[in-house]
Amino acid sequence: MRIGVIGAGIMGRVHAVALSQIQNVQVVAFGARYISDSMRLFAMELGADVLPSSTAVLERQDVDAVVVAVPTDSHHDVVVEAARAGKHILCEKPLARTLEQAEAMLEAVAEAGVKLAVGHVVRYFPEYASAHDMVVKGELGTPGVARTTRGAGYPRVPDNWYADIARSGGVVLDMMIHDFDWLRWTFGPVERLHAQGLTFRSNPDKDGAMAIVRFQSGTLAYAEGSWSYPSGFRTTLEVSGSAGLIRATSAGTTPLTFELAPSTGAAGVAVPTGGLVDDPYLLQMRDVIRWFTGGPSPRSSGEDALEALRLALGAIKSMRSGRPMTFAPSI
Repeated sequence: MRIGVIGAGIMGRVHAVALSQIQNVQVVAFGARYISDSMRLFAMELGADVLPSSTAVLERQDVDAVVVAVPTDSHHDVVVEAARAGKHILCEKPLARTLEQAEAMLEAVAEAGVKLAVGHVVRYFPEYASAHDMVVKGELGTPGVARTTRGAGYPRVPDNWYADIARSGGVVLDMMIHDFDWLRWTFGPVERLHAQGLTFRSNPDKDGAMAIVRFQSGTLAYAEGSWSYPSGFRTTLEVSGSAGLIRATSAGTTPLTFELAPSTGAAGVAVPTGGLVDDPYLLQMRDVIRWFTGGPSPRSSGEDALEALRLALGAIKSMRSGRPMTFAPSI
């Protein structure tokens, strides 16, 4: 299968590296208005052409599918153009900047008869996948409270588009949406969400938010995202249920621990997760390529991405208004 990558930033490279490790898949072109010298060299190493625009990639007859890794506010236009060109698509998260854009994208894909995958890669991180499976299988008993955190320094890119809330959606839409997606995947539909944060407080180079999420199932979650760390990237995950507690942190060497209740005083025991050798982006891409070529669907659908976007935009609206958001019961 021949792939074109639209966008030549960090995520374009990440996806291209994953694609280069899949048998019978070739990256044949990169398309972007600006491509750095290092990306040109990388494209040369892959044997891929460097083109000046998304249109130039989509006009190629030797491109079967595309990866869309452009700024968030450009997702809609590029995905719709790709659908009309008859290409299957992997779009980076978030699906779009607005719900209206996202719904139009799903409609365009359906009309064109092509497939759209969305890069909610946290579903492929082994500790998150294992925690999800344990909850769904009932190994934790009745889930009570979940807690997620995700943080890094403020992202630096040449045109500083992350700093423009109208383009990026800030830390909520770029980072916390990962956890909103995982929480919904694991605990089901959301009933109510209340968020607070720094997004609208004009703090240069600082953004952070926190949200309390109540699910229709009765589970309560606390999600936190930050672009205020001095360095590095870190995450934590914790879920407490009637049968015990599962916990994971990116800062540790044990990917996931599980403690039975009542506690006997013993330390948490590592849970085998499998897949630790493979990069989550590679696992995700293998699933997506398999789907594009007639296999089963990947873990995250376009509709899943739409619902994650709905939650993230609800959190942004809650921060702006100071009021909680409620969501219609699922049918």
